[in-house]
Amino acid sequence: MKLWGRSSGAFKDRHSLWLTTLRRKTSLQNPEIEVAVIKATNHDEFFLDYTYSSRVFAWVRMSPTYVKPLVWAITYRVEKTRCWIVALKSLMLMHGVFCCKVVAIERIGRLPFDLSRFRDRHTHNNQIIWGYNDFIRAYYTFLDQKSAFIFLHAQEKRKSLKLPKIGDDQITRTASDSLMLMQDLVSLQTMQGLLDLLMQIKPATNAMKSYRMMSPLIIEAMDCIVIEIFDVYSRICRAIAMVLTKIESAGTAEASLALKIMKTAIIQSDQLASYLHFCQCVGVPNAEGCPKLKPIPEEDIKEVENVLAERISARFIPHQENCKSLVVDSQAQDNITCPDIDEENHKALVVDEMNKVHEEDKSKLKTIITSKWQVFEDDCSSTNPFLTPYDQPLLALDPPPQELPDLISFD
Repeated sequence: MKLWGRSSGAFKDRHSLWLTTLRRKTSLQNPEIEVAVIKATNHDEFFLDYTYSSRVFAWVRMSPTYVKPLVWAITYRVEKTRCWIVALKSLMLMHGVFCCKVVAIERIGRLPFDLSRFRDRHTHNNQIIWGYNDFIRAYYTFLDQKSAFIFLHAQEKRKSLKLPKIGDDQITRTASDSLMLMQDLVSLQTMQGLLDLLMQIKPATNAMKSYRMMSPLIIEAMDCIVIEIFDVYSRICRAIAMVLTKIESAGTAEASLALKIMKTAIIQSDQLASYLHFCQCVGVPNAEGCPKLKPIPEEDIKEVENVLAERISARFIPHQENCKSLVVDSQAQDNITCPDIDEENHKALVVDEMNKVHEEDKSKLKTIITSKWQVFEDDCSSTNPFLTPYDQPLLALDPPPQELPDLISFD
């Protein structure tokens, strides 16, 4: 059965190579690049052709004009296959293209193909291939997000530098320090998300009785993943160290985001240690002999917490010395002087007499209970602040008597 699968895969590769001879060279199609992609992503599970992969990477570094035909060739190869071997080799080839780190890669954006729902044609009643399908989906999700991150990071960097258009004589100006710090923090948070996606790329070993049943192609792909993990984690550590040097000038939003990032980094360090232990048990070469990860010191976390507390207190709680100075200044402007004791006693006597008179007036008031309707006229006091002079009547005249007509009469 395995021999039949290998022969059918070789026949499909030859058929794809024959189809490339019928295509003409255009801006999107390059038969020579297609041949290299087909041979680098063949159906052989136990063989990786590094010769053609290296040739593809050399073309990418040579000129940006080769990037479009290469991406088109990989997309065409992936969309036509339902074999997990071809899909995984195509993802590994695309991952190697991203590692070339040329300017043309920054313009790709999201990947033009979709493997989020990939399923091998031989998945039925095969638990091992089910695990390989999940591995490919997780690998594709990471590469898709990485490509989008490279594109957005390049755009944000260009905006922050405010690069002039071609032909303009403008001077390149940098953005403010607070804006640059916030962009660095957002980029750092995105890299932590990429690290989470990387640690999700591992085969489901529940259906395997031992790690020896795992395909060597999966081990090779996980070797690439471990290298990427070390790269992303080192960039995160360098970015955190750079943020700590600028944390004193950070605002409330920047300090709170930095504290959240540092707490996430502590959790990720433990998760990464367990992931590397799993890779060592599987037999990934680059995971063996890796150094022990050092967590973030508690002193750095306390420093960020202190900065955040200072920013919050400075924003909501005014300083005591500033309050005292404001009170002294207002008193100096109003020329406040201390009154004499005799004058205060005299004012107290006058207030007591007025209170007594007010109490006597209250004692004279009486409550009258009656069953008849009483009409009260509003007392238009001059002390009413809501009453205008035009609201008061000029003369209090009674209306003339009028005789009402007899409306109910029968003549």
